[in-house]
Amino acid sequence: MGLVQNVVRHHRSLYVARFSKKYSAMPVTRIAADLGLNDNDTVQYLNILIHDGVIHAEIDAPVAGSSSVIRFLHDAESGMGVTSEARLHQKLLVQANRIRSLDKHVAEADYRLAVTKEYAEYERKARKTKQDQKEAGEVGEGNDMSLLPPGQGDDDESMMVDAS
Repeated sequence: MGLVQNVVRHHRSLYVARFSKKYSAMPVTRIAADLGLNDNDTVQYLNILIHDGVIHAEIDAPVAGSSSVIRFLHDAESGMGVTSEARLHQKLLVQANRIRSLDKHVAEADYRLAVTKEYAEYERKARKTKQDQKEAGEVGEGNDMSLLPPGQGDDDESMMVDAS
């Protein structure tokens, strides 16, 4: 297949994909007119795009006196099309398991708070202490004598006393 044919084919697929973002359904005759194809060729082309996963849609069979209609399928969460009920069911199971695990953690936290109010006070003090230590570390970064064992670091003071 030549380069020009690939460009035309890709351009057509992007053109149809843009329709799927704007419309939920549209007559195949309109797409056929825009692509410069007849209705049967357009239906075959759309089926190829659906099969390849370029668009997520289904084509309704023509009703007496009217043409086929393409219905674009959309998944509200991701904006992508829904491929099957089995996939949707799998997504729901994953989300249900996630909710159960989160519920377990929430129940444990509620229990801890219900059992002792001191736990909440302890957590608040621990956060404040951690924040105070962080701030103190930023202020006196290079010369913190309080971290040395007792008896070390007092040499400067004793030397000053001896000098006077």
